[in-house]
Amino acid sequence: MKSSTKLIFYSLAILIITSCSLIKSHLIQEGGPHDVYIDKKNEPYLYIDSKPQSKYRFINKLGIEKEIKDISKQWIKIEQLKREFYFHLSFGNGGMYKFVIGDNKFYEIFPLESAPGTPILKYTQKSDTVFSYTIKNQLQETDKERIINFYIIDKQQQIAIVEDLDGFVPYRFMIAAQKKYNLPVLINYCRERRLVEFMDFDKVDFKKILKDRGFI
Repeated sequence: MKSSTKLIFYSLAILIITSCSLIKSHLIQEGGPHDVYIDKKNEPYLYIDSKPQSKYRFINKLGIEKEIKDISKQWIKIEQLKREFYFHLSFGNGGMYKFVIGDNKFYEIFPLESAPGTPILKYTQKSDTVFSYTIKNQLQETDKERIINFYIIDKQQQIAIVEDLDGFVPYRFMIAAQKKYNLPVLINYCRERRLVEFMDFDKVDFKKILKDRGFI
């Protein structure tokens, strides 16, 4: 084998070994019914919105398809693992949980589906890092209003702790929709059925964070 051919062969071998090691280093969990890994190659928006230019659509009570025409703000749920933030793509390419504000309504967008919006009764801006939306509580048969508070904990990346005491989850991390993100995507890839969830995220004391930062 010529020296130049040997050099090419050894270079390719090193490249393959390095690439495999890099892929392995991004694996969080391997084997069993699913793999969990970090995608540091693709842009997050490819997962957040498969068709960024398209409008969100939903089916109203009459079974008529509608679209949100005037979107003013979007917030996407993120997770924390080993004190680092990630987008979490659960169950393949089903999408991510979001809040969408548009047409003077508050929408909850769930993976694989979206629901009709709830009219915004009041918007309150307490400071440049604290604001809230008051909407009708459609999750419970009550006249009690649902107040969703946003506390910005990272101005640069527009990351907030969202307090939604009358929602499905009382506290969560969310990030404002942007053209460019610095957060990687954590992917839960299920080989057969989308039944296995990845739950090993940090156990966060949201109230302590809010208290330590002087929000409450």
